[in-house]
Amino acid sequence: MTPRIVHAVETWDAIRARRNVRRFEDRPIPAEDLDRILEAARRTPSSTNQQGWDFVVVTERERLRELAGVWRYAAHVATSAATNASKTWSPSAIAAWQDASQNRWLALAASTAKGNITAFRVGATSLQQAWTSTSDLAAPSSPIVINDVVFALNQGSASAPAVLYALDGSTGKEIWTSGKTLKTSSRTPLWSSSGQVYVATSDRLLYAFGYGQDRHPMK
Repeated sequence: MTPRIVHAVETWDAIRARRNVRRFEDRPIPAEDLDRILEAARRTPSSTNQQGWDFVVVTERERLRELAGVWRYAAHVATSAATNASKTWSPSAIAAWQDASQNRWLALAASTAKGNITAFRVGATSLQQAWTSTSDLAAPSSPIVINDVVFALNQGSASAPAVLYALDGSTGKEIWTSGKTLKTSSRTPLWSSSGQVYVATSDRLLYAFGYGQDRHPMK
């Protein structure tokens, strides 16, 4: 058995030497190295040790290319050897959930001219693109999920107010919108608490939309 070579480095030196990398060599990362990287990430401190995150590591080239096309700042993902499509409890670009049939899902905002939300079904070793929304989400915010329903916000502009959309989590079908309720644009992330979805708009108003167990949102 070949002994593993471990190079010691001071913590402060490692922090100072950290860099963002957007160009990659075309070779796979050994599984044991990926496992060690994920273990280091899992040990990141969290409040009361909640560890509020899931790690979904994507290594298939076809899936990496798909991920690169559905997020506005992810072009470099296409040529990476592995990408962690993680989800945390704080607002993020990716929403993750498990439906009533124990299927695991990811949904994220896309960077297309029209804008949309794309959802992937998470398998044991791969991601499968399941649906892309057809709603007019020209400037989509990061989605959130309640009761298997995906909420996404068309953030609007100076001349067009924001619109909140509710999409069926399994099909992407539009099941509700806030219509003309919101009067201005919004540039803050969606968040939820106790069955409410909150939208803060640029005129300094906060809107709360209730969502019952019967899957019918209401103002």
